[in-house]
Amino acid sequence: MGLYDEVLRVIDILYALDEAREELIKLCRHVGRLARQIVLRIHAGKEVKGLLDEAAGKVKLILGYKDRYPELYHGGLVYDTLAEYVEAVSLASFVLEGRIPGFEELGVGAVPYLLGLADLIGELRRLVLSQIRDLDFGGAERTFKAMEEIYSALVQVAFPEAIVPGLRRKVDVAKRVIETTRKEMLFYRRSWELENRLRDLVEKATGT
Repeated sequence: MGLYDEVLRVIDILYALDEAREELIKLCRHVGRLARQIVLRIHAGKEVKGLLDEAAGKVKLILGYKDRYPELYHGGLVYDTLAEYVEAVSLASFVLEGRIPGFEELGVGAVPYLLGLADLIGELRRLVLSQIRDLDFGGAERTFKAMEEIYSALVQVAFPEAIVPGLRRKVDVAKRVIETTRKEMLFYRRSWELENRLRDLVEKATGT
């Protein structure tokens, strides 16, 4: 077989790789959309089981690329997508079951799991603010504790950017998010307590 035929064989391989890449891009976009819908519906207090099941099925297809097309799997697109999935599923699990699943349970691998947990802190902050608006300070405290636990775990990860790309930046952002949330919780809790005291004083003074 001559060089010309060898190149033709390589071209056929690349055609198949390109088709697989296009399909992978579609899958990743689909999972990303599902993850965002799950997050929105969780914050709105709506049902998400169907979306979770659909997302899990699509993620299994993505994971199949790891052995068949490792050159496509080990890239930013897949890791970012799986991190979105981890974030969404973990938020749903925390709200519905009071727990955050482990990476083996989710089956996505270590790196996307860590990246997804780092992003989860931001969504938990949204939940804290919602609970504060509802005057559910007990719930806000539990959610904030989960934020702190995630952060405390992530700061133990001391690997270079090449091993866990983007994690260090996400952890730095998470630290600022936690500090801001702590101050807001304290402010709103004290404001609520002061408002109640003033109301009690007014009621006592007026006899109402």
